[in-house]
Amino acid sequence: MTQNVDGLHSIAAREAAAAAAPETGAAARGESGAAEPLELHGSVFRVRCTACDARYGDRDPIDATSLRTLPRCRVCDSLLRPDVVWFGEPLPESVIAEAFDVASGADVSLVIGTSAIVQPAANLARVTLDAGGAIIEVNPDATRLSASATVTLRARAAEAVPVLLEGLCGGPEALEVQTR
Repeated sequence: MTQNVDGLHSIAAREAAAAAAPETGAAARGESGAAEPLELHGSVFRVRCTACDARYGDRDPIDATSLRTLPRCRVCDSLLRPDVVWFGEPLPESVIAEAFDVASGADVSLVIGTSAIVQPAANLARVTLDAGGAIIEVNPDATRLSASATVTLRARAAEAVPVLLEGLCGGPEALEVQTR
């Protein structure tokens, strides 16, 4: 799950899947096999209709010089907007329901670089913990989640995540690891 709207987690998932199994040829056929991240706040590379709620990928530049040049829905011809959740808007119910379902079944919730303040996303790791899973927090600073974390890595994501994912330990001089 990600709160980011830049699509980088989806790109990373596809690239990791392609690198892990290049012999299958799936990447060449456009089948990454990657587990796509659940984008809690949407994506700037999708649009949604302001009237009929149709959604589709779109990376085209927007010509905002007039009302006539603004992007229009392929289904009903209404105006399109970025498929992101803006401040004050609720998360789509289906997305947040899926997020809580996934969190409740997870063995581990890896929480990277977030303040753990923005709700309801901030509660997802605790759902995993309450269901018997663990929380691994990666953040240079303590957060509201730190006291509940099973393992805390006090480092920047760029430093800690490669070490964590490779299953290596950089030693106490590289990462400050706290367990409870």
